[in-house]
Amino acid sequence: MRILASGVGLGACWGWGLGMLVRYLKIIGVLFGLFLLLAIIDRAIGVPGGSRFYAVACLAAGAAAGLCCMWALVRQALASRRMCARLPIVAQSAETHFLEVLRKVTHYVESRDQNRSGHSRRVGELSKRIAREIGLDEKVCSELCVAGQLHDIGLLAVPEAIMSSHSKCGVDDFRLIKKHSEVSYELLLPLDALSRKTLSAIRYHHERMNGTGYPAGLAGEQVPIEARILAVADSYDAMTHDRPYRKAMEPIQAMSELRRCCPAGYDPQCVDALARALKLATMEAHPADSTATPQGLGA
Repeated sequence: MRILASGVGLGACWGWGLGMLVRYLKIIGVLFGLFLLLAIIDRAIGVPGGSRFYAVACLAAGAAAGLCCMWALVRQALASRRMCARLPIVAQSAETHFLEVLRKVTHYVESRDQNRSGHSRRVGELSKRIAREIGLDEKVCSELCVAGQLHDIGLLAVPEAIMSSHSKCGVDDFRLIKKHSEVSYELLLPLDALSRKTLSAIRYHHERMNGTGYPAGLAGEQVPIEARILAVADSYDAMTHDRPYRKAMEPIQAMSELRRCCPAGYDPQCVDALARALKLATMEAHPADSTATPQGLGA
C-alpha cells in the first residue's frame, strides 16, 4: 500500500517536472525558429552587420535556453523533495482508510449472523489485553488488536446459508468454513500496517497446541505466540456469547473450559493472562462471584 502511494506520488512529481521542462523547451524552440527565420531573411536582403547581430541574438537565446532548463530542473527537484516529505503522511492516511474499509467489510460479514455481532471488535480488544498481560511490545499489542478485528474477514467466502444456519454444520460445510483463516491471510497480506508475525496469527489462530487444529496442523512452539493469543481471545468470546445451536456460557464457565483444554488446545500462559486481564482469577478463587461480568467486556 505504501509502495503504491509512493509510486503514485513520485510519478505525479516527475510528470509535473517534465511537463514544465517541455513547456520551456517549446518556448525556446519558438525563439530559435524566429531567429533562424530572421537570419535567413538577413542573408537574403544583405543588411550590413546583421549577421553579427543575429549571431549574438542566437547566443543570447542559447543562454536563455540553458537558464530555463536549469530553472525547470531546480523546480522539479524542489517539488520532488516536497512531495517525498509528504509521502509517509499520504501513505499512512491511505492505509488507515483501507483498514477502516476492511472493518466495515468484517461488520458486513458478521451481520449475516446476528449472534456474531461485535465478535471481531471484542476479540481485538481481548487480544490486546492478553498481549499486554504477557508483556509484549505495545506495537505488537496494537497490531494484535487490528488482527482480532479483521481475523474473520475470510468468512466472506463462506455461503450465507451456512453462516445463518441454526444447527451445527456438517462435514462438508465445516470444510468450507476451515478455509476462512487462509482467505483472511491472503486478503490482508498486502497491508504494511500488519507485520508478518501478526498476519501469521490470523492465519494460524485455529491451530491447537497438540497439532489437531487447522490449516497447517502446527503444534507447540510451532504456533506463533500471536496466534495462541488470538485463539484464546476468539474462543473465549465465542463461548460467552449465544450461537444458534447453544446458549452463552457464564464467564467463569468459559474460563474453566479454556483451562480444561490446556495445554492440549490452548497455551496456559495466554489463558492465565486472559484471567488476569478480566479479573477472572479472583472470581475463580471465590465461586460465589461467578455470575459477575468480567471487567471491560461489553455485549
